[in-house]
Amino acid sequence: MDCAAETRHPCGTIWSWADARVWWHMLDEKIFSRPEIVPSRFRVEPSLSPIAGYRDDAFPTKALRIQWRWWSPRWRFLLMFAVFWNLISLPLFFSAIVSSVLDGALFSLIHVAVGLGLGYFVLAKVCNRTELVVDSELRVAHKPIWWPGAVTIPLAQIQRLYCKKYESEQNGVMMTSYSLHARLKNHSKRKLAFGFDTWEEADWLKRCIEARIGLDNQ
Repeated sequence: MDCAAETRHPCGTIWSWADARVWWHMLDEKIFSRPEIVPSRFRVEPSLSPIAGYRDDAFPTKALRIQWRWWSPRWRFLLMFAVFWNLISLPLFFSAIVSSVLDGALFSLIHVAVGLGLGYFVLAKVCNRTELVVDSELRVAHKPIWWPGAVTIPLAQIQRLYCKKYESEQNGVMMTSYSLHARLKNHSKRKLAFGFDTWEEADWLKRCIEARIGLDNQ
């Protein structure tokens, strides 16, 4: 028996250094590497098994897949406003068309365009979700309604991840949101995720990706 590979525990149990290495990786990830508390809006696949997420040939890795919905209670007022706006502007526009009132139709067309743009924005907030996948690349996609911002980045190009805070005023109310960005080794910057209500959500996603690809916490 190879003493370097196997050792007999005083209680009689035989264990190997390979077993010890597995347990060390499990302990290291559980305590130091993986963010434990998953914010309620995120869905993680797989559920980060004890050895998932390590770039080690001895431990098979799995793709990390995180999904989250865009909907937030902050969009309730805008949803009601978009419905009200379109219920008013669309009948006026079609009424002007039927009545052959060209000036009225052109005037209403501006309001219809605003209403449709607003409606598309709100519909995306209600229906969309973002899916972030990390394997040999970091990929971000928004679906089912098309939205700009899909990203594919080879992991070797990522230098660091960081969060940003955005503030805007809507109807006299200050709105705050947070986003996650990547700085690449060619000094360019890419936005990965946006629209988080709290800093903790953006920071959790940042730390989760860092733990998965082995980036230092910066």
